[in-house]
Amino acid sequence: MMVAERENDKARIVQLFQELRDKNSREASNLLKANFEKKTAIAETERLTTEAAQLRQQFESTNATTRDQVAWDDIERVLHQTHGKLISAATHFGNFIDTLQNKRLASLLPGTEVFNGNWPAHGGSVGAADPTALPGFSGSSNPPLFDPHVSASVNHHESYV
Repeated sequence: MMVAERENDKARIVQLFQELRDKNSREASNLLKANFEKKTAIAETERLTTEAAQLRQQFESTNATTRDQVAWDDIERVLHQTHGKLISAATHFGNFIDTLQNKRLASLLPGTEVFNGNWPAHGGSVGAADPTALPGFSGSSNPPLFDPHVSASVNHHESYV
């Protein structure tokens, strides 16, 4: 029986040795993996440290650059004032253009004596016999009230925008 016990002990020792060898391989693999992760973390830390230093330097140079600049609140106030003055000037300009156009249109209308006087062709004053009968304009002595060339070149709706 001794030989059988020795064989059993030898088999157990070989099995334990194999288990220890497998465990040693797993631990060596884990150690290599941990070393790789450590090196990766160190490289990432160095990269982030360098980036933080660059950002700090940019921040300091930006502060030095903007030290002599005007605050946004001051600029915004001036912009609002300027915008108000620009709108006022545009409104005045639009009113001036309207006045000029109204004067031009008024110059194309016949004088008041035409409406108050007698019309020999109709036998008396305008509208006396037939309120819907108006005299027509003859020839080119009276220009038309609507000139499509002038009206097309002026956009009345967008002149106040």
